[in-house]
Amino acid sequence: MRPPPPTCWPGPMKSTGSASWLATHREASLSTESAHIAVDCGAESSRVMVVQLDRQRRSAVLHPITRFPTRSQQRGEGWFWCWQEHCQAVRAGVEAALQRFPQAQSVAVDTWGVDVVLCNQSYQPLADPRCYRDPRGARGQARLDGLCPRPQRFRQTGCAQLPINTLDQLSALALEEPELLANCAHLVFLPDYLSGMLSGIWGCERSIAATSSCTLPGAEAWHHELLATIGIDSQLFAPISPSGRILGPLLGYPHCQVIAAAGHDTAAAIAALPGPAESTAYLSCGTWSLLGTVIDAPALAPEVAAAGFSNEAHWDGRIRLNRNIMGLWILQQCRQDWLAAGGDGQQLDHAQLDYAQLAQAAAQVADVAPPLDVDDPRFLAPSSAEQRMSDRVSAWYQEQGIAPPTSPAETTRAILAGLAQAYAQALTQLQHLSGRRIECLVLLGGGGRNELLRQLTREACGIRVEIGSSEATALGNALIQSHSLGQASPEDCWAYARKARTSS
Repeated sequence: MRPPPPTCWPGPMKSTGSASWLATHREASLSTESAHIAVDCGAESSRVMVVQLDRQRRSAVLHPITRFPTRSQQRGEGWFWCWQEHCQAVRAGVEAALQRFPQAQSVAVDTWGVDVVLCNQSYQPLADPRCYRDPRGARGQARLDGLCPRPQRFRQTGCAQLPINTLDQLSALALEEPELLANCAHLVFLPDYLSGMLSGIWGCERSIAATSSCTLPGAEAWHHELLATIGIDSQLFAPISPSGRILGPLLGYPHCQVIAAAGHDTAAAIAALPGPAESTAYLSCGTWSLLGTVIDAPALAPEVAAAGFSNEAHWDGRIRLNRNIMGLWILQQCRQDWLAAGGDGQQLDHAQLDYAQLAQAAAQVADVAPPLDVDDPRFLAPSSAEQRMSDRVSAWYQEQGIAPPTSPAETTRAILAGLAQAYAQALTQLQHLSGRRIECLVLLGGGGRNELLRQLTREACGIRVEIGSSEATALGNALIQSHSLGQASPEDCWAYARKARTSS
């Protein structure tokens, strides 16, 4: 039986009176076009899009439906996602998508990694989920270090040992909130929760499980002993299922299937590469940047761990060897500071602090500061009144004995140059660790729209840089849905990615 929908899901959506899924699926199989709803949740903003695929032309058109902020709040010393608000926005977006595209055959959700919802027996949240930037992850990591050394944890899981990892968060939970843990019947990753909310079917998809550092290498099963070491029963997690599992019909819309495509947004984005991944590296650039390539089996050598690389799950069953890099997070947080302070004391309006305008101004900077070390841990926590991100950037330069940037344009230039430098370093490491010569770097996601970042990355890496879809995550999400329905092969997915466009 399906448990009742959680309280933040007010109930089944109003049906359009469509035919059964089987009849609709038969009709769709005779058509050359299909439509799929992609719910793509990022750590700064989220969107619902409908992706129309033309199988005859092997082309894709992405239709933006709704976009909404992904909000977190500081409560005491902790950071929490505004989860009920987020769930309601997802529901509204899916409803809006079905009003415009009632023929949509399927829907799937992707989000950022590592964070979980603690639920009771009926899958109702016990509290808003903690944000991965919550400082207690570091305390959980310190506890873990005393129980199981980091090199051993890497061999056991294949994951880079970061304080944001689910394992580290759960270590802190067991230590600091044992009563909340005692009341928890289910630990559910965010995309699995949203999929369960939409379908009433609860599970755990492989690509999102692979971000947790709680699984065996390759993320096909939980690491029961490691979880037990920190006081977590692995039975709180659902069994891991392959990417692309068809869960069941959308509540209230029997013709539209909910699919656990690739719950991790990076895994979804890589499905939108415009060609095979063997001699290609990808750079998925958003709030986080992830640089990597696809390999056949987990890479567990000590030098992989030393370089900070993780073995994560590719949607087709293989492994993505990639490294987390800070991404546009620092710039996003500095921009919030500048907006709140009127441009850091300058008379700048919102238009001048638009990302495109900031990049244009940064490209004109004459006195260029040295690149910022974007991987410095001080930049992980969100900006606050007590510790503004822009002040942390200035402090880093002062500690190096260097005059800090003095304007938003100069700071933007320093951040983007720091990202390009980090990408080049990671690319060199990746070629060594994978034993491959990387001939091309494909930029996916919103960062690819930043012309200055593209230029700096090309100069720093010294290889061919191609631009993939700026909406690669939503596109890849939909392509995996189509593959699950038997409508697209991997070769078809490459073709769709090469001929994808976003409607105005």
